[in-house]
Amino acid sequence: MKHKAIFAAVLASSMFAGMASADQFLTKADERNGVLSPGGNEVTGGGASCGTAPVIGSLPFADSGTTVGASNTVGSIPAGCSNYTTVAGPDEIYLFTTGAGASVGVSLDATTATYDPAIYILSTCGTSSTCVVGADATLAGGIETIAAQSFAPGTYGLYVDSFYSTAAGSGAYDLSVTGTLPVEVTDFSVE
Repeated sequence: MKHKAIFAAVLASSMFAGMASADQFLTKADERNGVLSPGGNEVTGGGASCGTAPVIGSLPFADSGTTVGASNTVGSIPAGCSNYTTVAGPDEIYLFTTGAGASVGVSLDATTATYDPAIYILSTCGTSSTCVVGADATLAGGIETIAAQSFAPGTYGLYVDSFYSTAAGSGAYDLSVTGTLPVEVTDFSVE
C-alpha cells in the first residue's frame, strides 16, 4: 500500500510538471501562427537578421510588427526587381521555404499613416543581388502587394523595408502571406 501511494504521488507530480512546462515544446513559428501555450502571448514582428528571422511555416500567415528601431540591413536591390532600387529604411525579415507547386503572395498594410513601406523577396537571405520580386508602388499609409506566384524550390527572405531612411522609412505594419507551401512530413510509419 505504501508503494502505491508513493507511485501515485510521483505520477501526479510528473503530470503537473509536464503541464507547467508545455510551452517549452512550442517553437517561435508555432507562436507566430497562433499555436500558443496556455497563458502564452503571441510574438509579433520580423527578425533583425536572417539568423533571427521567424520562419513562415504554413499559409495563410498574418503578423503585425514595426520597423521602428530596426537596422537597415539591405540598402539597394537590383533594377527591375521592384519599383525602385533604393531600400534605405530599417527592415524586418521573415523566411519561407517553397517546394514544387508552391505559390506565395504577400500584402503589407502600413498601419502608421506616415510610413511608406516597400516589400521584396530575396532568394538568398541577406544578398540583395538575389532579389526575385518586390513592390513599392504606394505612398505613405498604403498597401504594398506582391501577387501570388510560383517560386523555385528553396528558402527565401521576405523583407519589410522602405525607400526612405527618414521618418517616413519606418512604422507599424500588418503583413499577410497567402498561397501554398510544401507540406512537411513530421511522422511516417509502415505497419
